[in-house]
Amino acid sequence: MITLPFKKLRSWGRYAVILTMTAFVVSLSGKSSTLILRRADFSENRMVRGGMVSELKGNVHFVYDDTEIKADFTRWRRHRGTAYFSGDVKVVRPHQTLTCRSMTYNRNGKKVVVTGDVDFMDTERNMRITGQRGTYYLEREDIVIDLNPRLERYDTTAGDTLVIVSKRMSYNDSLRMATATDDVVMTKGVMQATCSLAYFHPEDYRARLRSDPRIYYDEHRLTGDSIDLFFVDELLRGIAAMRNAEGIYHENGEEDTIVTTIAGDSLYMGITESGKLDTIWVHRDAQSVYYAKRTPTKKNIAKGKRMVLSFNEEGEARRLRIEGNAESIYYVDDESGGEAGRNTASGDIIHVTFRDGRAVYLRLSGGVRGLYTSSD
Repeated sequence: MITLPFKKLRSWGRYAVILTMTAFVVSLSGKSSTLILRRADFSENRMVRGGMVSELKGNVHFVYDDTEIKADFTRWRRHRGTAYFSGDVKVVRPHQTLTCRSMTYNRNGKKVVVTGDVDFMDTERNMRITGQRGTYYLEREDIVIDLNPRLERYDTTAGDTLVIVSKRMSYNDSLRMATATDDVVMTKGVMQATCSLAYFHPEDYRARLRSDPRIYYDEHRLTGDSIDLFFVDELLRGIAAMRNAEGIYHENGEEDTIVTTIAGDSLYMGITESGKLDTIWVHRDAQSVYYAKRTPTKKNIAKGKRMVLSFNEEGEARRLRIEGNAESIYYVDDESGGEAGRNTASGDIIHVTFRDGRAVYLRLSGGVRGLYTSSD
């Protein structure tokens, strides 16, 4: 607490008052906490329309609980319960810093409105949210950015930064959750995701995408009614799509590109540390269709209740296991690489082995039925 020098102040009308300020205290949110002035280079107080207005200039410094507020200028209308801060405004809490060009406090609304180059940084979670306008709700500890919001979650190990942009974004400190709405775009490395609603949890590093989510990962694509992203050691290691899930996978070979479509009620993609596909699990109404781009009419089809597709270290399809009323149609090549025929088979379980994107081995078990048609 400081003592400010005496200032001769003009009052409203013909009166003047001389005030000595030893503290500048104002209740902020109905709590026991108060805003206390630590210092200011200049202070002026005057009566305006029956209410006291205080103006502070130069190195203005307040404290509020564990929060410090600094600004070049502050105007406090005491009778209205409002305060305006401008000029390099800085709000500092443990592990968090908020800067902006101007900030307005409203006692009745228990909130502050921040404008101009808004920058909120949480060093404990390596997260930053920027924008041009926002509102901070004191009781809810909730900040909302509604003009050009952008969230960045810095990757301290792999170098890729998770970035989320949208039309509106909020972060609730007590819930440890950021919410992005309208035209949401999320990127990290080669991954890009779009949706209309997204939730990001920086503490355990996971994201939930809702309302028409779409994932683009390198040349692959994944859609579903809802999608969750899971990160381990700041690397994307899993993608889960729930309800109406569909993934499209491209495997580029020396001679051709194999396109694989996998669909089902729910789908999970496991990703290796190097960023390659490791395993795809599909549950309920699973179906896989794959074909070479140069022969798009020769579609290989597999269906069943459950499906697991695994990949090798290079991200190439290696094995496929189908369980529960399994059915398959595969075009089989001879040793010279030409088409030998079409194999239609069904059973309780089907195992398929791939090489260079093509099925080279098929094994069935339980209620096996099959039909092989040789090529003309």
